[in-house]
Amino acid sequence: MSEELNELIKSLRIQIKEDMVAALTDKLEEKLKDSETRIITLVNANTDEKILNIQQEVENLKRTNEEHEERLRTLERQIRQRNLVLFGVSDEENSYEELETLIKGVIEGSLEVTLNASEIEFARRMGKKSGENRPRPIVFAVTTLGKKIKILRNKNKLENTGSYIKEDFPPKVLEKRKVLQKQLQEEISKGNTAKIVYDRLIVINKSNKRSLSISPPQKQQQQEKPIAKTVNSNIQPNKKQKNENQKTPIRNITTFLSTSNSQKKQDTETRKKPVSETSNPKASD
Repeated sequence: MSEELNELIKSLRIQIKEDMVAALTDKLEEKLKDSETRIITLVNANTDEKILNIQQEVENLKRTNEEHEERLRTLERQIRQRNLVLFGVSDEENSYEELETLIKGVIEGSLEVTLNASEIEFARRMGKKSGENRPRPIVFAVTTLGKKIKILRNKNKLENTGSYIKEDFPPKVLEKRKVLQKQLQEEISKGNTAKIVYDRLIVINKSNKRSLSISPPQKQQQQEKPIAKTVNSNIQPNKKQKNENQKTPIRNITTFLSTSNSQKKQDTETRKKPVSETSNPKASD
């Protein structure tokens, strides 16, 4: 019997230990799960904040980049504002002075615009010299914007001479202008007047012009005459109203004076009556 009891006790101890171990493992697992969820939430919160901060920094960098690009575009446009590019001039000069004389010969000879050497700010050939017979274009700047405008106004005089002159645009603007050339031809084929200004296409529709047309002077005079009549007819009743308004205060004044005089007479009469009544008892005495 003692052996059986010992075995039962041992088995009970083993079961109790197993139950305790299972309970402890369950608690540990729950704690581990809780800690994992907390860690995950903290990590996610931190990562979300970091991602938001990174996104804000990226947006700020984009804005600053766009601002810098806009400033660079404006600076580049200002730098090239007085530049011109001359094409088709033979590549024969050996010095800077000879290049200036070539430019002056084209501008003064073909375009008939006076250009002194002091009015050329700088001049150079674009690109490297190659073995081809095709001459390199010349880019040069004039000292004033007015001189550039005069030169561009007479650029059509270079037709049938093998050379032509254009404005100096940045590479990105040149790409945009090439794309806009197709749209320009389409608008001209529709009958609209269109032109490319820097990197934009300006279109003037015919319908807009017709809507802004002015009527001839005869029609305007015919429309103005009845308006004048209506204005005169409106003026006359206003005059009558003024005269009537002026008459009414005069009547009111006369009536006021007459009423005031009558009131004065009544007051004097009432004052005299008590005097006569007091004098009568004295006479009786």
